[in-house]
Amino acid sequence: MVSLNLSDYEAIVIGAGPAGLSAAHRLVSKGARTLLINATIKNGQGLGGLANDWHFQCAELEEVDFEGTSDFSTWPISYFEYRKYTEIAKNILSIEVNKNNETLNNSTYSCADDVQVEVVETVIAQKQKWEILFQSTLSNPKLSITNGFINRLNHDNKSLTGIVMDGELFPLSSLSKIYLAAGCVGNTEILSRSRFESLNKSSVFSKYLADHPMFENIYLEGGYRNSFHELFENKKAKTRNVLIKKKYRVRKNRKNLGVFEVRHFYSKKSINHIEQRLTLSEFAKILMNKASKFLFDTIVFRPLITKVWIQLAQGQNFNSQITLGDNSISNNWSLNEEDLDNYFQIIKAVEKYAESNGYSLGYLSEVKSVQDLQDIAQPAYHLSGTTRMSKTLDNAVVDSNGQLLDIKNCFILGSSIFTTSGWANPTLSIMALSIRTVDKSH
Repeated sequence: MVSLNLSDYEAIVIGAGPAGLSAAHRLVSKGARTLLINATIKNGQGLGGLANDWHFQCAELEEVDFEGTSDFSTWPISYFEYRKYTEIAKNILSIEVNKNNETLNNSTYSCADDVQVEVVETVIAQKQKWEILFQSTLSNPKLSITNGFINRLNHDNKSLTGIVMDGELFPLSSLSKIYLAAGCVGNTEILSRSRFESLNKSSVFSKYLADHPMFENIYLEGGYRNSFHELFENKKAKTRNVLIKKKYRVRKNRKNLGVFEVRHFYSKKSINHIEQRLTLSEFAKILMNKASKFLFDTIVFRPLITKVWIQLAQGQNFNSQITLGDNSISNNWSLNEEDLDNYFQIIKAVEKYAESNGYSLGYLSEVKSVQDLQDIAQPAYHLSGTTRMSKTLDNAVVDSNGQLLDIKNCFILGSSIFTTSGWANPTLSIMALSIRTVDKSH
C-alpha cells in the first residue's frame, strides 16, 4: 500500500457515495485538509458507490415525517433546518427538484378511515456520474483520495486512535475527525467490528432497519375506453433529459403511509419484467392514442396490462435489523403488522381511484398476512435507521449533530442516522444531513 500519514489531514471521510462526497465538498470549501477514502471500490462501483444506478429522482422528506408522536419517532432537528440544508444539496446537484412532492391543484380526495390521497409530481432527470457533479471538489488541492477497505476503527472508548484499512493500522492524530459514510450496512458493519462499549449497551444499534418496500401485484381490469388517456398523462417529457410523472401520495391522520403509481404496458416483455423500458412500437401507440384523443376524442390502442405500483413508508420494527456474524453480515429486513395495515389502507385508496375511473382490481397475488406481504415485497435498496439519531440518549447511536455517542472525533453520515424513512428517495436527505453534520462539527 502507498504510504499514508493520517496526521496530514484534519478530516478523513470514509466512503465516497453521496454522503461522503457531500461531506468532502463542504470540508474543502471550509479549507480543511481532507482525505476521502473510497471504500466502495471493492464492489466495482467507484466514486458514487451504489448511487451510480440512480436517475436523479430527488424528493425531500416532508413536514409530516418530522411530526413523530414520541421521542423515539421524532427527529431531533427541525423541519425548517432540514429544508435549509436540502437547498444547499439541490444547488450541488444543479437539477430541478422543487416540484417533487408538490400537490397538484384540486387533486385531493378522501377515502374511508380518514385516509387522504394527493397527486404529486416527481421529476426524473437523466443520471450523471458523481465524479462529474463533484469535479471541482475532487480537483481541489485540499482533497486527497485513496481506495481501501476499512476493517475497523481503533479507539480508547473516548476517541478514535487509528484506522485499520486493508489489514494495516494507520494511527490517527487526536486533532483529526473521522466522518463515517460507508452506507447503512457499511456503517453498521464497521462500528460492529470496532467494538465500542457504548454500542454494546445500546438498545437501538443495528436495529430498526428500514427500507421502502415495493409491490406490483395489482392490475386494473375493465375501465372506460377513453379513461385510458389519463394514464398516458402520468408521464410526460419536460425536456429531452427530464421526465415528470404523477404519483398518488396516501396519508392518514397526517402520517405518510406511502405512494402508488399507475404503470401501463403494451408488450409482454414489460409484463414479464424482461425489459422495463418502453419500446419504439409502444411509444408509437402512445402517440397515436394522444393524436386520436385530440382529434376524435377516442383512443385506438388499449394497454395490454395496467399495473399499480405501491411503495410503503415502512413503520418502525425492532426485529428488522443488521446482524454481524464471524465472517459475514446479514440484513434481516422484515415487515410487521403496521406495514400490513398501511398496505391495506393504500389498497383502499387504489380501489377508490379505480372505481372513479371505471376499473376494478385484479390480483397477481393476494395478501392476507404479514408473511404474504413479506413474500412479495421488493426492496428499494434505500436502507436506513441502524445508527439513528434521537433527542434522547436512550434511543440514539448518534446525537443531534451526528456525533457517535461518547466518541468525540467520530461522526456518522448517511441514511443509517435517519429516525424515520418516509417514502421519498433518500439521496437528497443524505446529502443535506451530511453537509449539516460537517457544519456542526468543523
